[in-house]
Amino acid sequence: QLAHRSTHLRSFLNTQQSPKRRKTKELNCELLTFQNFITMRSFLSPFYYLQAAIIVCSFHQLTALSQNNNKIDRRSILSNIVSSIPKTSAAAAAMVVAAQVPLITNAVPINPGTIGAETSGIQGVGGTYVRVEGVGGGFDIRTSTTIKGQDVIYPSSMDGLWKCRRVVTSIEGDTGQAELAWRNLGGGIGLIKNVESFDTRFLNTPAEEMNLFNSYSFEGEKLKGVALDRGFEMESRNRGCKAIWNVEMPDVLSYIRDGESDTEIAVVQRKVELPSEKGFGFNELYRVTSSAGGIFGDNKVQRAIRVQRRYRRALDDQGNRVVEGLEIMKTYRVLDGIAGTEMPTSTTKSQIKLTRGA
Repeated sequence: QLAHRSTHLRSFLNTQQSPKRRKTKELNCELLTFQNFITMRSFLSPFYYLQAAIIVCSFHQLTALSQNNNKIDRRSILSNIVSSIPKTSAAAAAMVVAAQVPLITNAVPINPGTIGAETSGIQGVGGTYVRVEGVGGGFDIRTSTTIKGQDVIYPSSMDGLWKCRRVVTSIEGDTGQAELAWRNLGGGIGLIKNVESFDTRFLNTPAEEMNLFNSYSFEGEKLKGVALDRGFEMESRNRGCKAIWNVEMPDVLSYIRDGESDTEIAVVQRKVELPSEKGFGFNELYRVTSSAGGIFGDNKVQRAIRVQRRYRRALDDQGNRVVEGLEIMKTYRVLDGIAGTEMPTSTTKSQIKLTRGA
């Protein structure tokens, strides 16, 4: 009966494209009959009330004239129907009527992960996931901080100086955003698709003295890993660049290049894959603060960039130890400090190869 009445009502409303064909009294009668039908079926389960609400909401266009010649839209009709639903079913109907978008203040915080030999999870104490209309799932990059003293852990065999060769293999989406992110993260002079070659260095730090965590288990043996010298690598990729970075506070790096204002890179979320026979790597989300440029001058703007890398140890043709890696870099829209992490604006894939320096 509900289906029959809804079909009859849909057929009637479709004839209202020309209001002169029907009188206002007839329209009010039809709506009243449909509303009474819902009210009389008080014994129906909440499912039928939801179905009735969905039928009304599904009308693409509802235009009719009331007695005062005012337009009646589907929200007004839906409100009348829902008000007729018994209180026991009001909660179920509310799920269709409205779905509040959570705010930053009431969003559920991320549970911080503990990086260790047994577990490695997402870090992001203080960060929150939210839903933003037009952006989707987002991450609040303004307040997020990673766990102090925990950086990406590289195998102990990588201690020392290495030569890095980096090649971009593909760019999807907005190439302008991809190139801007590449430059913000240390891309040198030239185009993003140029082959990069630079020095990089890994540090064997006294973790106990600095209250740092760098241990991992490999084949049943507990080992101490090394950390990437992010400041050294930034200066190596950009001649004339001055970088500020501290191994005790590894999540914040700032640098300044000739003729440019300073740029800050802060890690706001991290996931670490500890070294094993299968490889190692990380997944980091960066908040990049730099000048807007152009007519905005030195005004600061925040960008969100995610970098995922995975490495594996191998041997070259001469039997020398090398480390090969794959990188995926993604950029996101940022709206009032919320990065739309569900919908990247660009995706850049690269190949990385590390060989021992002279």
